Amino acid sequence: MKLDQQYTEHSIRTYSGKVFDLTVLDPGTICIEDIAHALSFVPRFGGHLDKLYSVAQHSVMVAASVAPEFALEALLHDASEAYLGDMPSPIKKLLPDYKALESRVMEAIAAKFKINYPLSPEVKQSDREQLTLEWDAAVIDKTATYWTSEYAEAMFLEAFKLATLEVLRAGDPIEVGDGFKTLLDKIEYCPVAGIPLYWFYNEAGEYRYNVREFIKRA
Repeated sequence: MKLDQQYTEHSIRTYSGKVFDLTVLDPGTICIEDIAHALSFVPRFGGHLDKLYSVAQHSVMVAASVAPEFALEALLHDASEAYLGDMPSPIKKLLPDYKALESRVMEAIAAKFKINYPLSPEVKQSDREQLTLEWDAAVIDKTATYWTSEYAEAMFLEAFKLATLEVLRAGDPIEVGDGFKTLLDKIEYCPVAGIPLYWFYNEAGEYRYNVREFIKRA
């Protein structure tokens, strides 16, 4: 079937070429690549900043600020905006139909990626805290760091890869590099890079860190 024949009046064409019908919400038309790409171009605060501060960047920062077991949920907490756009909260409160549609899209995304919805209190709290930090840095202090859309998309996909790995906690036995086994000492979040760093003592007794993709459970 040709792409045009799949369209309905309630459909949008996504970055990957899928047809996403807002009345059907087929899980097969939801993919992380579309979400990462679209969110990297969706502005926070309705676009009323000096530069583009994307929802993708915001999502990565929220994911980096929660415990590992909440990272995927935090990363995807605004994923519906990849299909609906970002509606500033004061406007959203006046549009009950939009809020209902947003909830249905989030339910479909949550089912696809097996995350909690409604969102966990931990994720909601981190989202609120990040909102304050972003507003202060972008509007008041003028100290915000703005990622390009390309970088935000790449970091979002990297955060997704890390969040979908098996969760590790301090004290867990791990294997690093070429078979060296030790214990994970702690996990520290790097807000600049938006990723967790895993700390351990290496074979020489030196305190080192690595990123999750080079570490596995022993």
